[in-house]
Amino acid sequence: MQLRGVFKNKQVVLVTDIFYGDSGKGKVTHRFASEREAEIVVRSGGGINTGARVVADNGIEFKLHLIPVGSIVPRKINFITGQVLFDPAAFQEELKNIQQHGYLLNNKYLNIDRMLPVSLPYHRLQDLSSEIMAGNGKIGTTGRGVGPAVMDFVGRYDSIRLEDLLDKKSLEEKLVNVLRLRQVLINEMFRIGKFSDNVKKAFLFDKGFEIFIDSEGNFDPRKIADALNNDVEIA
Repeated sequence: MQLRGVFKNKQVVLVTDIFYGDSGKGKVTHRFASEREAEIVVRSGGGINTGARVVADNGIEFKLHLIPVGSIVPRKINFITGQVLFDPAAFQEELKNIQQHGYLLNNKYLNIDRMLPVSLPYHRLQDLSSEIMAGNGKIGTTGRGVGPAVMDFVGRYDSIRLEDLLDKKSLEEKLVNVLRLRQVLINEMFRIGKFSDNVKKAFLFDKGFEIFIDSEGNFDPRKIADALNNDVEIA
């Protein structure tokens, strides 16, 4: 789709905010999309730890973290782009819920940037292990892996992009390289937190990491690639 053609002779309404959250920008965007001749709604930043709670015209409430609020307005074109931290599992769950209520049944109304940075299981564990290492001095993370994923995105080398998920073999090879140092860092953080191997494994299972790890409690690149190798449709 050529955005130049869409925007030609059109008025563009930009909803922005200097606050971190709970300021209503999602609701304002939804109102513009619902009551004005808006054609495109874009999600350009944030991740699974942010989002909007909006009510559709049929009275159903949606909590949208990754998918733009225009998705629950008929015939609006939605884009997930920019610096959104993409979580594949969370996206699939969110999309399924929206479609169950009759929205986004036509995939032409949702377009996803191939170059979005992906939030991965080891980002979440690194986030959680940082709290363990901190002891009583909690840093207050949401445990969603957003901080470590942003660090990779800025550093570029370790950043897995959405397009990487389209080639399972290449993804697995990239994960092997990324995890060489990442696993050492995570193990050291647990060691500083005085977690024994058995306690660490129990923690991993309790937090739902069992499908990503090997018998030693370390991340398995193949298992991560298998979990990520889904049919997310991107444009």
